[in-house]
This record gives sequence, structure tokens and C-alpha cells, in this order.
Amino acid sequence: MADGKSSCDYGFHMSITDWNDEEKKEIKEMTRQGVTSYKLYMAYDNLKVNDKELFEILSAIEEEHGIAGAHCENGDIIKAVTEKLKAEERNSIRLHPKSRLAEAEAEAVNRLLTIAKLAGTPVNIVH
Repeated sequence: MADGKSSCDYGFHMSITDWNDEEKKEIKEMTRQGVTSYKLYMAYDNLKVNDKELFEILSAIEEEHGIAGAHCENGDIIKAVTEKLKAEERNSIRLHPKSRLAEAEAEAVNRLLTIAKLAGTPVNIVH
């Protein structure tokens, strides 16, 4: 859709928010069609993959010589801090940054890098 309409280089990446044999086949097919970049989430219940899935996905991306990027936050910590703030009746959009602790992000980055090393896959930290 962007061909002929974009005045800059562009690329698309696919988000992997579920993992099963069909998804693994889709990585192969998407790569065949030109997709080279895949985004993973370590937070948000409707998007995140667990550590086992993360390892398997990174391994599958490596097999296809793809690029993996990950949104690194510890979703369980975010949820716990958010629930604590709500229980204290501190439920305001202004408090959103207080539920996104730097330590929770650092833990997720460290976990991603460890799993990526085990899988033999280079990764990009999205944020």
C-alpha cells in the first residue's frame, strides 16, 4: 500500500502475540514474502508471550535470519503496582508513569538478553 506513495524508506514488522505451530509456519511464510522484522511484547496480557514462547520465537526468527525487537517491561510488576495505586485511590492518568518502574523495565531487558543469548538470536530493544 505504501509503494509509490512514500517519500522515505520504510519497512513493516509483524507482531507475534500468540505462539503455536501455525504461527511458526507463518514466520516462514511472512519471511518468504519479505517481512524481516518481528516485534514481541513482554507486557500486556493480550500481547505478551511467556519466557518459553519467547525462546522458541527467537529461535524461529533466527532460523529465518529475521530481526527480533521486543517491548521490554515486566507486565506482572506493572499490574501489581497499578493495582496498588488503585487500592490507594490514586487512580489518575497522571500516575501512569509511576506504574512503569525503571526497575521493571531493566528486569525485562535483562531477561530478554539472557533468553536471546540462549537462543543465539540478536535482538533490538524497542523501549
